Amino acid sequence: MRLLVVIPSFYGSSGEAVNERQLTVALAKKVEAVYVLTLVGPKEYACGHESLPRNIKVLGLPFPRLPILKFILAIPYLAMISILGLLLVKSGLVDAVYVRNSLFSLGLIGFKSLAKVMLVKIPAIAEEEFRNGLIKTFLKLIFEASDRLVIKRAGRIAVASRQFAEELARIRGIRPLKNPIVLSAGINNAIFRAIRQDIGRNAEKRKKNVIGFIGTLAWWQGIDILVKAISKLKDRYSRLMLYIIGDGEMRRRIEDLCKAEGVSYVITGFLPHLEALKKMTILDVLAVPSRRNPATEFNIPIKILEAWAIGIPVIATDHPVFREMFTDGEDLLLCKPDPDDLASKIKLLLDDPKLRHKLSRRGPFLAEKFDYDILATRVLNALKELSKGERI
Repeated sequence: MRLLVVIPSFYGSSGEAVNERQLTVALAKKVEAVYVLTLVGPKEYACGHESLPRNIKVLGLPFPRLPILKFILAIPYLAMISILGLLLVKSGLVDAVYVRNSLFSLGLIGFKSLAKVMLVKIPAIAEEEFRNGLIKTFLKLIFEASDRLVIKRAGRIAVASRQFAEELARIRGIRPLKNPIVLSAGINNAIFRAIRQDIGRNAEKRKKNVIGFIGTLAWWQGIDILVKAISKLKDRYSRLMLYIIGDGEMRRRIEDLCKAEGVSYVITGFLPHLEALKKMTILDVLAVPSRRNPATEFNIPIKILEAWAIGIPVIATDHPVFREMFTDGEDLLLCKPDPDDLASKIKLLLDDPKLRHKLSRRGPFLAEKFDYDILATRVLNALKELSKGERI
């Protein structure tokens, strides 16, 4: 099988880019060739360019990530992606198509024969990541229309969880999705078997109680909640430190808040993926107090899978996806997205070494279920089923 993979971000250090890049690598191990169409920001290539299998061919379109230009250039860039994708398909180089994000499938899905061999992942209710009311209202019209069209025409739909499939159908006002496949974030467990050996050998970890976060510093991540929670504990634990691996639009605000609250902190900025994972080994706890909205409640962030794979205890907001799939106090600790409750869960872990040890040992077993090899097989099985008897 030869695949066309269309994704907004392939290089770079964001969770989306890391996840899709690694899934593509896993797919390439099982097929003849993979052609990738993606947008590439000015800093992303250097952050995410890792050795790729020879059968992956990436066509990256240079794309400015500045917010205003993103909206202005969206239509011409989507048109270019559609044209290039069609050229690859019509030249006979591609048998099936995987697309992340319904917007990126619009030009391709207009062709009936092509739509039948397309698997489109709808990862979230996209407009929920925006706070500005006017922009959010405008984007909702676009995202809602594209989601509905894709659900109607695509051969198969992929979603992050079973709960999200139900929420997507409810919010978009459609019937239940027909036979969606669950395609959560994933990890390459082989990488983590080596990384786990670094735990306990880091001098900084021995000097501090390190509470960490990894990812993009966006408002919905709840990093401000984490800062305030640590502030409530700093007098009890004199060696308590917040360690943030990442960067983003909230960085200045988080730095100012840490200084105002008297919280000892480090913000590394964006790092190449493997370097970021090695930095994670100094963490005693990963805290993910994300705010509740449809963009967060039904997705398992890659950062949590990575922490589990390393053996780091996790505290996360008690979103429905965690409530249904995991056990509070056995797999992770669940909290309300407010400083008091989060502080109480951090205190519980720091004061109870047996609980820390139990969660640490449990994590790698949980992570094994999300290996990219499993996810890639799921994608290919769906695409093979679609391509039976179909000619593009």
